[in-house]
Amino acid sequence: MTDEDKLKVINLLMLLQICVYAADETTTISWFNKQKTKNVLNTFLDIIIKEHGHVIKSFWDIPEMDMVEITKVLSNFGKAAGSLEYYDLVEVTKLINDYKNQKS
Repeated sequence: MTDEDKLKVINLLMLLQICVYAADETTTISWFNKQKTKNVLNTFLDIIIKEHGHVIKSFWDIPEMDMVEITKVLSNFGKAAGSLEYYDLVEVTKLINDYKNQKS
């Protein structure tokens, strides 16, 4: 497993965490949640953990990967991004692109 592969997995987990928080924002919408919407997300996460949990767990044994800090960052980012309003997305996307362009 390459470092690039590890980063891709962490990126996926970050994006899934955003989905979890976004789904949590809909829990009070009965017409939306009476279907299987949130259950599908939870099932998807369970499948990833069952199929790849051993690999994800092995990240904790890699000294250069501070998984406590990574987990904290993922959770904070997921919570912030998952609670964004649709109308914020244009501005937030611009901020992200500006940030990425400054790094280049």
